[in-house]
Amino acid sequence: MFESESKWEELTEQVEELVSRKRYAELRDLLLPLEAADIAWLCDELDERAPILVFRLLPKELAAEVFVEMEPEEQEVLIKSFSDTELREVLEELYVDDTVDLIEEMPATVVKRILRHTDPETRRSVNEILQYPEDSAGSIMTTEFVDLKRDMTVSDAIKRIRRTGSDKETINICYVTDTGRHLLGLVSIRTLLLADANLTNVSPSLATDYTVSEDGLTYTFTMKEGVKWSDGEPLTAADVAFSIKTNLKVASGNAIFTNAFTNIVGAEAWRDGSASDLEGVKVEGNVVTITLSSPYGAFIPVIAQFCILPEHAMKDLDPLEIHNSEYWANPVTSGAFKLGELSVGNYYTLVPNEHYEGTPWKITQIINYYVPDLLVAAQAGNTYMLNTNAPEIISELGKLDFMTMYPVDILFYRYFICNMKGVDGNENPVMQDKRVREAILYAIDRETIAEQLYPGLAHVLHSGVPNDYAEYNGTAYEYNPEKAKQLLQEANYDFNHTFRILYYYSDQNSIDFMDTIAYYLREVGMKVETVHSQQGTVDLFQTRNYDVGYKGLSAFNIAEWYGEYSSGNANFRNIFGGDTKFDEKAEAIAAEADPAKRSAILKELQTLEQDNLYKLPLYTIGNNIFINTNCVKLPDGVTFGNPWYLYDMDLANWEIIG
Repeated sequence: MFESESKWEELTEQVEELVSRKRYAELRDLLLPLEAADIAWLCDELDERAPILVFRLLPKELAAEVFVEMEPEEQEVLIKSFSDTELREVLEELYVDDTVDLIEEMPATVVKRILRHTDPETRRSVNEILQYPEDSAGSIMTTEFVDLKRDMTVSDAIKRIRRTGSDKETINICYVTDTGRHLLGLVSIRTLLLADANLTNVSPSLATDYTVSEDGLTYTFTMKEGVKWSDGEPLTAADVAFSIKTNLKVASGNAIFTNAFTNIVGAEAWRDGSASDLEGVKVEGNVVTITLSSPYGAFIPVIAQFCILPEHAMKDLDPLEIHNSEYWANPVTSGAFKLGELSVGNYYTLVPNEHYEGTPWKITQIINYYVPDLLVAAQAGNTYMLNTNAPEIISELGKLDFMTMYPVDILFYRYFICNMKGVDGNENPVMQDKRVREAILYAIDRETIAEQLYPGLAHVLHSGVPNDYAEYNGTAYEYNPEKAKQLLQEANYDFNHTFRILYYYSDQNSIDFMDTIAYYLREVGMKVETVHSQQGTVDLFQTRNYDVGYKGLSAFNIAEWYGEYSSGNANFRNIFGGDTKFDEKAEAIAAEADPAKRSAILKELQTLEQDNLYKLPLYTIGNNIFINTNCVKLPDGVTFGNPWYLYDMDLANWEIIG
């Protein structure tokens, strides 16, 4: 529009002055004669808050044209600032190809919000333009994965897995994506035993059988003969010993394994280097014997989750740096399939591993494609299996005759953690009085929230013991705002303090939940700020700039919930101050196998928990697994369980029928 740079500078200054003086009518008159591209350029030059104001002053049609001309970074900022109505209005004005261009530039969390507010016809058109397959036999999709970039070094990638993996609740599967978030790779390694859907009973996998001594201290595993790794090397009992020894020395490991393996005789001496071998693990031929110093009730279920690693390929790696090793770029595995064809940015195939000794699968090839929106893929018939606890997705999937839902009742906790005190002595004065923590529970109508946001999925909690357990003691924090106000007043709570709630979930339900929580707390007089974190674990346990944090835990068992109170927990000691009052009972519930004794310990832990309220339980939330039964025939008797853990789904007998 302007021939000289000085004219552009003059226009920019005019806009900035009108914005600062709040002369919005004049600003609108100044902008209307400009071309969309010129307004987009101006927005790029202005203060980061100004583009939002400019956008809202423009007529819908011109605003949409300006939006298309903006850089992806500016578009993302605007989308995050839009109300649902504003976003819907913009998308209605866009051509389908502009919507496609937008989707290809946005991160997945933004893509999900965009597609949620486009009409079904547009979503189908987007899916077709992006050339996602009409049918992808055996493809299994997930929206919860650790996102790695193709140009990351392995060290950077593993660091990202460590930083975000606990938030994603992903254990044995890691997807690799290019900058367009297309799935590229999957790694799967087997365990000694295979759990059932309840994660309690086990069957043979790499081990043919096992025995446990009467005192619960000695476990003997007999390895299957003739098993090979994907590179053709034999998989032996020595690999099991190597895997356990390595796990005890790694810098960062899954807590369920650390808690179990530290009970092995000589574990501490092996870890600190004062012993040259791990005394409690012995290998003789194809037999592995593991001796514990004290009983550990969940040892066998834990073993059924523990993946065995190849000693021949990893023996020279430093356990303290193993998580950053280049080995993970091309690991040796023991699964039924190996990588076949790879089309970077589009798809990859998995083909049968010729060294796999197990029953050949009826599925002879797995093709994995990336799709930006599972609902769209499911509606097009392109997704064969998915799991979700998002009510809006469940509702839409329920309208598809070919998608069959399998509800799964799991110990998936949602709760607030209280930022009390670090082991460094740094104390948060706001949260020290138990009456403040108690008031938060009374201030929130959790029953109504559960019914409205998670109908049929969420069950309100009053401790780590679900209300339908026999051990539940009946103590309840029912909605009582007047009692909440009274408790805050008794605690001399500073109502001028801005109460900060940190959360890391980015789905719309969680955002709505946080808004609702803020509303309830404001109703009892509190000033509230909700803060979204991009790196949950770091911000919750290291940065610690919050009062309560919203967290999830897909618990392996109820002992894992109470294990978070342990003074030795690497994360929670940073917010609970290393308090030791839970240690004895938390260790006891983890070690005890006898049901009656476990029940008694659980009752004591529940009382201790309610006496302190370091964690504020909100609810457990179930999950639903959907299978495209037009395309997949399941074997008889398949039972689905917690999707975040390994269990037997009889995958070898799944069939593709359409």
